[in-house]
Amino acid sequence: MSRTRKREVQEWRVVREPRSEFVTMYPEEAEFYREVTEAVREYALARAVHEGFLLATPQRQMSSCMYAAATSWGSRTGWDDMLLYEDQGYEGDEDEVGSLVQYIAARVLPHVDVTKLYRQDSKYERLREVLVEFLRERPDEKVMLFSYFRGTLTYLERRLKSDGIRARVLLGGFGGDRQALIEAFRDSDEERVLLSSEVASEGVDLQFAWVLVNYDLPWNPMKVEQRIGRVDRLGQESPVVRIWNMGYQDTIDQRIHDRLHLRLGIFTGALGGLEEILGAEIRRLTADLLTRKLTKEQEEARILQTETAIANIRRETEQLEQQASSLVAHGGYILARWLHPRTSSRSAGLRTADHRSRSRRLRP
Repeated sequence: MSRTRKREVQEWRVVREPRSEFVTMYPEEAEFYREVTEAVREYALARAVHEGFLLATPQRQMSSCMYAAATSWGSRTGWDDMLLYEDQGYEGDEDEVGSLVQYIAARVLPHVDVTKLYRQDSKYERLREVLVEFLRERPDEKVMLFSYFRGTLTYLERRLKSDGIRARVLLGGFGGDRQALIEAFRDSDEERVLLSSEVASEGVDLQFAWVLVNYDLPWNPMKVEQRIGRVDRLGQESPVVRIWNMGYQDTIDQRIHDRLHLRLGIFTGALGGLEEILGAEIRRLTADLLTRKLTKEQEEARILQTETAIANIRRETEQLEQQASSLVAHGGYILARWLHPRTSSRSAGLRTADHRSRSRRLRP
């Protein structure tokens, strides 16, 4: 039996062309980001909360779409416990989740002009600019856009429609056939962008699209790989898959991208079976980033430490796989020597005894 991993397949391999862009925030966005980050850390320190991945959700929600985050927190609908479970395997405590949302809303929102976050959305402006140009040049192509948060996806659908770009939203829990919805999008002459949550990052085929936008990036690299794997799969007719990663400059997300994602090479090749290892390392990293007051340089050093740990484990795993292949190749020989040493010795002894017997019979 021979086992071949995706990263080892050379024939018909699709070339991944990643491009990452971190936009400069407007002053209102930068202030909002700073205040929410401080509020999350204050909450963690005051209550001795150590579940960093719980605290990371509002941080990432804000980095995904500031307007959607602010409006959802203001309406107290800003959390889906399933997000925590899907992302980090954490089953959220409703009281604790609600308490954190209320704290952020009370601490930050009174000082925020939400309408300005809508009018001055630097990341959406860049998305619109690129999509309009791309679809003008390639009007028949489809674009796959991933976001972790439902509020972001519904916001993007509304804004893209107002700018003349038809999009369809794919969310978990809608009760329909996901693949049927995807095929309807594929066959549509009007819809150009599929806006999907993590529901489409596993178990569905999206190889009809070769352009993928990560509107926000999960901190766990394996989740990013799952997204890319929806288009980089058997049946992809394009020789190239373009991956566009978006974010804000000078944020924790950018530092994780630069110090972890890029160094691990997740945008250019498959990671292999490291999901459990990655999950544990990212949980520890997230706790340190959001429960301790670290400088930018300290954050970068801590992220680099995680990358080094993952890289070492990855290298050891690959070495073990290579050694296992070598042992399998020599398995027949080793098994034969192990099972038949006595038989071989006894045969040699019988041959010697027979020779001596014949020698005695031949003597005068």
